[in-house]
Amino acid sequence: KDSSYYATLIALAFAEFLGVSANVTSTAISREGKGFNIIKSMPIYPKEFIEAKLLHGYVFDVIASVMISVIYLFFDFSILNALIILIISIIASSPFIILGLLIELKYPKLNWDNPQKAVKQNMNAVIIMFGNMGFIAALCLISFKFIKSPLAAYSFILSVSLILSLIFINWLFRYAEKRFYEIEI
Repeated sequence: KDSSYYATLIALAFAEFLGVSANVTSTAISREGKGFNIIKSMPIYPKEFIEAKLLHGYVFDVIASVMISVIYLFFDFSILNALIILIISIIASSPFIILGLLIELKYPKLNWDNPQKAVKQNMNAVIIMFGNMGFIAALCLISFKFIKSPLAAYSFILSVSLILSLIFINWLFRYAEKRFYEIEI
């Protein structure tokens, strides 16, 4: 393992953290506030609403990943490693982007008098940020200590992230169909 491997993993972890810490999905419903009743009355399926909120989360994630990948290139690392950071960080962010919306569906903070409270005083965002930090730490620790080759480490991170994402997305869509109309202000 050379220094570019460690630098790539660190940059990947940083990009993944930034993508999730925007807290777009973990505050998505709370930011609607009292207007959520209007959304529920619109002719829109819960799945479409959830997909739109996930898309917002991924937009911020992609922006963070692109920024970190470009910054990484300024340190004279390879374009291949920058692409690895870009692709893997987006996929590795996915479980917590999805989980953030799942938790937000369960515990939205819809009663607030100041829009900042929907984000800055929302425990869902805190739970996701700390959970994501633990996830990143676990992936990095396992990759640094137990996995010998960079390709195996990247494959491990991708596999874990994809499996968790598939589990969470199925859970999210099933739960959203039921929970969407139950949410009261």
